[in-house]
Amino acid sequence: MNAPSFHDQTVWITGASGGLGEALAHAFHAAGARLILSARREAELARVAHDVADGPGEVVAVPLDLADPASIKKAAEAVLVRPGGIDLLV
Repeated sequence: MNAPSFHDQTVWITGASGGLGEALAHAFHAAGARLILSARREAELARVAHDVADGPGEVVAVPLDLADPASIKKAAEAVLVRPGGIDLLV
């Protein structure tokens, strides 16, 4: 069975600075997705975005702390103005 293709789809992954979120970032990028990566640990988020961006496809890092309503609003505003919207939120 072939892996699903996410070509031309935008996937926003929260918690992308490590663990499962980081693994999902690599998997979705390999499947052709455009990525928006979010996490509260900005240095780790930048590292993951850099590692994942090694290859085709857009990767954008947007800091986000889900425990902070102001941070959620700011991140959502930054993401939702992007053309095409979001196809999948993880």
